[in-house]
Amino acid sequence: PEDAPARLIPELLDRLAALGDLAKQVNLALGGNGYRAGEIQKILEGLRGHHDSQGGDW
Repeated sequence: PEDAPARLIPELLDRLAALGDLAKQVNLALGGNGYRAGEIQKILEGLRGHHDSQGGDW
C-alpha cells in the first residue's frame, strides 16, 4: 500500500481533467441561454447522460 498514492495520482489527474472539461461545457452552454433555469436543467441532463454512457459516476 505504500505505492497506493502513486497509483491514485494518475486517476485523480484524469478525473480533474474530466471535471475541467465538464465545467467548460457548462460554462459555454450557460453563456448562450441567458441563464434560463429550464435550459440549464436540459443541459445538465444531457451532460449526465453523456457522462453515464462513459461509465462514470457522480
